[in-house]
Amino acid sequence: MRTQIAIAALMLVPALAMAQAAPAQLEPVKVSGTVAKIVLPGKAYKLQASEFKSLAGQYELADGKTLTMSGTAKHMFAQIDGMPRAELVAASPETLVAKNKQMRIEFGTTANGIVSEVVVTYIAPTETKGRRKAS
Repeated sequence: MRTQIAIAALMLVPALAMAQAAPAQLEPVKVSGTVAKIVLPGKAYKLQASEFKSLAGQYELADGKTLTMSGTAKHMFAQIDGMPRAELVAASPETLVAKNKQMRIEFGTTANGIVSEVVVTYIAPTETKGRRKAS
């Protein structure tokens, strides 16, 4: 039994040496999955100035970033820290969509119409490189 373990251990030595000698090179790894899709409304909702005023301002997001809503009812903009400002179109009084289809913002209101929460879906074009972990 000890002989079999010793032989198995000796067989692993060349494989480990080859793995360590291989050059560290980053190779892209494709990951498939469902991609969120944001669509513009078929017909834009005409947001009133008072409706936009209730949405304008800054919101603290769960990931620590800040969403800033600015502009007027005719020219609305949203910006999240580290991302470019996006022009918005209203899909409803509580839902705004970026014209570039990269962001959707849904506001939650209380019974008396005060904005109490926000849900932001955004597609950030990113590319990340990495290395395979040794197993």
